[in-house]
Amino acid sequence: MDEHALIIDGMKYWNLTHSSKMKCKDKLPAHVIQGWLRQDATIELMILWEKENNPNFNEEAARELQKRLHTTSFTLTQKQ
Repeated sequence: MDEHALIIDGMKYWNLTHSSKMKCKDKLPAHVIQGWLRQDATIELMILWEKENNPNFNEEAARELQKRLHTTSFTLTQKQ
């Protein structure tokens, strides 16, 4: 993971774009990340991380977003 880490102000962040390029060289990084965002485990990890690291995190809004993911007409993207 360290080769994918980005350090800003002493905080280590995981670079999803770089990781997705390494994982699937034949696909666009945005498509790989979008696939990850369809998985419940990814969303649960993101919610857990936000709860622990973001004092302004709105868990209720995150859970609503999570419910929307289970509909066929909704796709979560990186910008959302």
